[in-house]
Amino acid sequence: MGEAEPVGTARLAVRRVPPREVVMLVAVLALAAALRLWGLGTKSFWLDEILAVERSRSLRQAVMYCATGHEPPLRYYLLHYLTQFDPPELFARLPSFLLGVATVGLLWVLARTLFGVRVAIVAAFLLAVSPWHIVHSQDARMYAVMMFFWVLSLLLLFRALERPAQPLWWPALAVVHAVNFYLSYLTFFVLAAEILTLVGWVAVRKWREGERFAVKPYAVGALIFAGFFGLCILFWLHPLGAVVQRYLGVETAGVEQRIWAVHESGRVNFPAEFDARFLGLVLDHLLMPGRGWRLVAILGISAGLSLCWRRSRPFVWIAALSFLIAVATILFTEMKHFVAPRYVFHLLLFAVIALAVAVVAAAEAVMTYTVREVRGTVAGILLALVAVVASFYAPGVLLHVRAEHQDWRSA
Repeated sequence: MGEAEPVGTARLAVRRVPPREVVMLVAVLALAAALRLWGLGTKSFWLDEILAVERSRSLRQAVMYCATGHEPPLRYYLLHYLTQFDPPELFARLPSFLLGVATVGLLWVLARTLFGVRVAIVAAFLLAVSPWHIVHSQDARMYAVMMFFWVLSLLLLFRALERPAQPLWWPALAVVHAVNFYLSYLTFFVLAAEILTLVGWVAVRKWREGERFAVKPYAVGALIFAGFFGLCILFWLHPLGAVVQRYLGVETAGVEQRIWAVHESGRVNFPAEFDARFLGLVLDHLLMPGRGWRLVAILGISAGLSLCWRRSRPFVWIAALSFLIAVATILFTEMKHFVAPRYVFHLLLFAVIALAVAVVAAAEAVMTYTVREVRGTVAGILLALVAVVASFYAPGVLLHVRAEHQDWRSA
C-alpha cells in the first residue's frame, strides 16, 4: 500500500498510469465482462424480474403502483423501453451488465486514489469474481446500476472534500444521488452516510485547526448540493409521504400481526428476518459461502477497515454509517418483516476494498518478516493470497454460471 500518500480525504491528482497497470486492469475488466455475459440473455427471468417487467408494460400503471409508496419509477421506465427489443431477457439486463462491468473499473479508480495501485487491482479483481455482484449484474432490478452510482458518488464526495471551492463536484454529486433515488429508496443508506460524514469531517477539521480552517466553502457546497438534489427529486416529493407512511407503519395498523400469521402458517417463507441468520447470509454474500468461513470474513474486513482508518477516515466513516443506518432503518420500520441481503448490497463495495487492503497488508508483512524484497516477491505473495480468497468465491461463481436462478421459462 506504499504507493499512496496518507491523506485525510483523497488526492485526486491526475497521475500517469503505467502500461503494465493498464494491462492488468484490462485483463480484470475482460474477466468481469466474461463472467457477467455468460447466459445474460438465455437464462429465464425469475419471479422478481417477471413482476418488474409485467408492471413496466403500462407506464401509467407502473407510476400509479410506485406512487403508493412501493418504489421509485425509473427502472420501470427503463424496462418499458428495453423489453421492446428481442430477446427481452438480454435487453432488460443490459444496464446492469454494462454498469456492473464499469463498476469494476470505477472501483479501481476509487481504491487507487485512496489506497494505492496494489489495493486497486486486488479490489477490482475481487469485485470482478464476486458471486453477489455477478448475480446482480445479470439482473433486471438495477442493483448493479445503483452500485455504479454509489462508487461514483464516493469519488465525487472525496473530490468535493478536497476542493470544496470548485462548484462542479456538488451538483454532480446531487445528480448522481438523484439518479439512484429514482432507482431505489435504498440509496438513502449511502446518501445519509455521506451527509453525516461531510458534517462530521468538517466539524473535526474545524475543531482541530480552528481559524485556519474555512468552513464557508463546505457550507456553500452543501447548499448547492441540497438545492440541486431538491430540484431533481421535486417531481417525486409527494409519493415520499406514502413511503414514510408505508415503512413507518402510519397506515399499516395490524400489518405485523397479519404478516406473522401468514408466516407462521407455513404458507409463506420470507427470505430472512432481521436476525443472526440474516447477518450470516450477508457475510456469505460479501465474501464466501459456508458458515465455517464467516469468522474469516469478519476478521478480514475488520482488519482492512482498521488499516483504511489510517489512510482515509472519511471512507471508514461512510462504511460504518451506511451499515448502522441500514440496520436502524430495518429494525425500526416495517422493513424488518421482509428483509433480504440485497437491501444492504451497498456494503459490498466497502467490504471488497477493506478486504483488498487487508490482503495487500498481509502480503507486505509476509515479505517484510520472511524474505528480503526481490523483484516480484510482493507480487508473488499477493497473487497467492488473492488466489486463496478468490477460491472462496469459486463455488458461488460456478453455481451461478451452471444454473438458472429460477427457470420460469420451462415451467
